[in-house]
Order: sequence, then structure tokens, then C-alpha cells
Amino acid sequence: KAAFNNAFSFSIGQMMADGFKFALGAGWEFVQESIDMAAAVQQTDEKLRQVFGEDGAELVSAWAKTTKESFGISEQSAKNYAADIAALWSNDLYDFTPEQLIEMSTRLVELIGDLASFNNFSVPVTWQKVLSGLRGETEAIEDLNGIDLRASAIAPFFNMDVSDWGKLDSRTRVLKTYEYLLSTTTKAQGDFARTSDTYQNQLAIFMANIEG
Repeated sequence: KAAFNNAFSFSIGQMMADGFKFALGAGWEFVQESIDMAAAVQQTDEKLRQVFGEDGAELVSAWAKTTKESFGISEQSAKNYAADIAALWSNDLYDFTPEQLIEMSTRLVELIGDLASFNNFSVPVTWQKVLSGLRGETEAIEDLNGIDLRASAIAPFFNMDVSDWGKLDSRTRVLKTYEYLLSTTTKAQGDFARTSDTYQNQLAIFMANIEG
């Protein structure tokens, strides 16, 4: 009996010790995740200021607070996506104003939410496909409504010969690609709002709430 009591006491003590270790570990993981999240937010805000300027960063941050319910994109992701798109075109080669960069980047982020909804893709997958297309890697974006960002598709849209596309300056090519992308995705635009009550889009909102 004494041996059993000792064994039982040891077992209970071990369980309490294990429970304490688990709680301590879980608490540390929560603290670490909180620190990482705060650092990520700070890094994103700094990136916004670098790309859009102080006033522009405030405008983009205010806009990003609306994307969760309207497009299934978390505030943090919306800011990151907009900054990354604008960063592609923010050097002197393109000579865009902060206002132009804000308009184009936020509009494309909104389009990402609609394309994800329309094509039954997740937002992160759709983002990667669109970003690849904007970088000139046109194959992945064709999964979205068959979007074709090759010069052989864009040039005829503007009644141009393909051979003339390369003669355009970089700024003009970006503007025409942007216009073409919006013009050829009209069926998808607004899809998230139209189908916001579907399981897929409710799940997107749920995930956006988790991301913050």
C-alpha cells in the first residue's frame, strides 16, 4: 500500500510538472508569436512609408481596413500586397507619382480578392499568380480566367503590332498592361461581394480575421 501511495504521488507530481511545462511552453509560444506579429506589422508599415510616403502610407492603411469584409483579404496582407506591387514600379524608370502607385496597387489587390472568389482559389495562391504575371512570368496567371499578359495578347488589344510593343517605354507598357488587365477581367470584378455568403468566401473572411 505504501509503495502504491508513493507511486501514485509520484505520478500526480509528474503530471503536474508536465502540465506546468506545457503551460509554460504554450505561454512562451504565444509571447513569441505576439512579438513576431508586432515586428511584422512594424516592418509592413515601414515598407508602406518607403514606397508611398508618409501621407500615402496612411491612405493605404485606412483602405486596408476595408478589404477583409469586401474582398476576403486581411488588413496585413492587403498592405503587404499593395506595397509589393507598388515596389515593382516605384523607381525612376517609371516615374509614377505616389497617387498613381496607390490607385494601381490597391485596385489590383481588390482584383486579387475577386479573382480568388471567381476562380475558387485561395487569396495567397491568387496573389502569387498575379504577382508572377506582373513580373513578366505569364504562365501562372493564365490559371485565372485565362489571363494572357504576353505582348502577343496585349498589343492587338490596343490595335498595335506585336513588334511595336517593345518600342514603347517601360512606363507606357506598365500602364497599358494595367488597363488591359482590368478590361479583360470585368466578369470577375465584384464577384466577392456578389457571393460573400458562400462557404468559400465566409472561410476567406474567417481566415482574414485570424491573420489580422
